[in-house]
Amino acid sequence: MRERLATKTSAAIFLIQSILSRAKRERKKIAVIAFNVKERDLLYLEKHSDIQLSELVEECGSLSEKRIAEICREYNVSLEFDAKTLKYFAPGRASDPDTPHSLRGDGTVTPFYWSLESVKRKDGNIRLAHLLDPDDLDERAIGVLAEIEDLLDSDWKDVEHFYGLLNQFQTGQQNWRGHSGATVAKVRRLLRVNCGEILRGLFSFDDSSEKDIPLEKLRAGHCYVIDIQSLNDKGRRIVFFNILSRLAAMLETFKNERDQSKDVPLDAVIVFVDELNKFAPSGRGFGHGLKDQIIEIAARGRSVGLVLFGAEQFASGIDKEVYGNCSTHFVGRTEHVELTDQVYGWISRDLKYVASTLRKGSLLCKHALFARPLLLRFPRPLHTFEESDIEDLLEAKKPKPTSKAAPDEDDLARLLKLLKGRSNQSPVTYYQAVPEIRTLGMGQPKFTSWYKSWVAKKRYQSGSDTEKSTVRFLIGYLEKSPS
Repeated sequence: MRERLATKTSAAIFLIQSILSRAKRERKKIAVIAFNVKERDLLYLEKHSDIQLSELVEECGSLSEKRIAEICREYNVSLEFDAKTLKYFAPGRASDPDTPHSLRGDGTVTPFYWSLESVKRKDGNIRLAHLLDPDDLDERAIGVLAEIEDLLDSDWKDVEHFYGLLNQFQTGQQNWRGHSGATVAKVRRLLRVNCGEILRGLFSFDDSSEKDIPLEKLRAGHCYVIDIQSLNDKGRRIVFFNILSRLAAMLETFKNERDQSKDVPLDAVIVFVDELNKFAPSGRGFGHGLKDQIIEIAARGRSVGLVLFGAEQFASGIDKEVYGNCSTHFVGRTEHVELTDQVYGWISRDLKYVASTLRKGSLLCKHALFARPLLLRFPRPLHTFEESDIEDLLEAKKPKPTSKAAPDEDDLARLLKLLKGRSNQSPVTYYQAVPEIRTLGMGQPKFTSWYKSWVAKKRYQSGSDTEKSTVRFLIGYLEKSPS
């Protein structure tokens, strides 16, 4: 069975399921928000949750899978996601913002998009500078943007959308409110390109309509998946920062109410994002203080119940402050060159060799409770099982052949005995030499596949009547032919 999901994402999903299961037992109010940044990684979490796949894996999986499934059952860790507690969101399409731009198109995903109104709000988190690339802005351009935001709070209060905002400027102006006409023209062009083209769908351009993600409805046990794989890096950062900022503010309010002995909807929210280095990169930031604000949230988030699960290919690519605020570290299979970075200093030289050869489904864990790193194994997420994987499990569940099948096993043993000393013969030769085999209606590739199973694994591949008849015909041919 082959799992396409990366080890780090699979591990994060299991951690989330473990925490939600324990929170349910202990009546803790914890919810999850996960950002889908690559293909369909998190878009079908509830898949196979209605067929008791966990029980099937525990009964018919490999020894390792059986043991892990057994431990999960003993500790009441549910590996299934309930479709009723899952909600999927994605930005709208540029051509139609009410249609989600997502790789899941079965009507399950809800679109979201913002507008100029989100920028105009005094308590909002999105500023005009966030919508533009930092490399395109200098101090003069930032000054123009600040002037525009001031006007949107006064003389331009009635401007409702970006298209209307752009129409506030007259072309060919030499000077505008003390700013160079060339700088104003540049800012106007950048706003048109970014809001009207690049970020269109995430932001409505020519109307003021909005459809936000209802964070206020997030409750214990819920999991919101926000699909941002269709956005460029700038769009992803805007969504990530906006959601993170709103969550921090919401949880801070809940904390204050809890301190006053009031009942609150949530105690904590877990936020999972892959490719964390894109949101908090090491070294140079991406301008406008966005990275600094993300670092601040990561640092103070735990005090209000905001827990960040970040995954990335290379820990060396994450901002050092964000990395330093992490209380738990997991390392999957990592190349030796990356392991030489100082962020992996807690791994001894011998363990670095282990880390460079870890199997899929294995991690090294560093936590303050343990004096040395732990080697962990975790289960494969159920939604990554393909239909062929489930068929293999169901096939393994079937009763083993009884003693009546002994003659067939004897036939295979006779065949293997006759094939000794004939290793230079290819299966193609036998297929061509035995016409009775061809009359069974099977092609040469199928025969070759069966033949390799007999010789290498010393067992039938499918055990069908056709395969057993093929063995008998080949035995008859070999017994008449000199070795």
